[in-house]
Amino acid sequence: MPAAPPSWSLDVQQETGVARVEGELIQPAAEGGDLRMTETNPPKSAKKPRWTSLEIGLITIVSLLFIVIVALIILFATQKTDEICTTADCTQSASRLIENMDATVDPCDNFYQYACGGWLKKNIIPETSSRYSTFDILRDELEVILKGVLEKTVEGEADALIKAKTLYKSCTNESLIELRGGAPLLDMLPDVFEWPIAVDNWEANYGRTWRLEDVVAKLNEKYGTQLLVNFFVGTDDRDSNSHIIHFDQQTSLGLLSRDYYACTGPYAEAGWKWAQDNLIIVVGSRSLPERQHSIIADGVKCTPPDASLQAGAEITGTDRRCRTALSMLKKLMWSVRSRIVPYAENVK
Repeated sequence: MPAAPPSWSLDVQQETGVARVEGELIQPAAEGGDLRMTETNPPKSAKKPRWTSLEIGLITIVSLLFIVIVALIILFATQKTDEICTTADCTQSASRLIENMDATVDPCDNFYQYACGGWLKKNIIPETSSRYSTFDILRDELEVILKGVLEKTVEGEADALIKAKTLYKSCTNESLIELRGGAPLLDMLPDVFEWPIAVDNWEANYGRTWRLEDVVAKLNEKYGTQLLVNFFVGTDDRDSNSHIIHFDQQTSLGLLSRDYYACTGPYAEAGWKWAQDNLIIVVGSRSLPERQHSIIADGVKCTPPDASLQAGAEITGTDRRCRTALSMLKKLMWSVRSRIVPYAENVK
């Protein structure tokens, strides 16, 4: 539609001699006044043309791309990626693993040689050990570290560390150990029903009430020594969130390995000499001169364990792996323990 024509009004002020027209100013008035014209009804502006479909499509695509870019930025900023550890500890561990492998072997043919071939070439079992593994190496390294910690005095440390350092000092104070002599052994013997060869009338005083299970329980309870039976609280192999009491046969008869029972020659003589010296200390402190002279004259009469006992003194690795398989694990309620172990009521 055509725009409406503007309306005009003429305002002439006679008194001032000014002629005014509401609308645009046309020209100055004649003498005695000004003629001004003002527009009172301006024309309406024309309507803007609408966006084309192409413009709308481009704007939509740009908006979607912007949203996608923002979403990707947020996603990558919050996403946790597995970073490669490059610390000194990680580097040393990775290097140790690679050195222990034998990459020249096809793992499909001999996986054990592929995974452990490097270890077998570089490490041999020391003469002082019956076994050797990475755990033994780490244990030796840990002992060196612990030695430095226990020998260092620090003020205001925890009570547990103070007790550990006190125990360590008592074990390394050789002068005090020599001064005490056989007193610790003499104090311990009554708890385990004495040493028959080092006391008079043992059968009358202890023999009637002596039981092996009581001695084993006392040694474990008070001195931390486990014989024949090994029992401890540990994680359940079938449920790692639970802890149960494990009963297992001991891997040795008190000593570290069967080599101590089967040794001959100088090693065997040194072992029997050590037992004889301890026995002399005990009977000497108890004022038993006749028995002391008899021991010195005759020596400690002991018979080495037979072949069957030597063979059972230590369980081989293969037997232990078979015996500790989950199929061999038998879980029992504590209430039915007496059916398997009649003296379990007395186990402390």
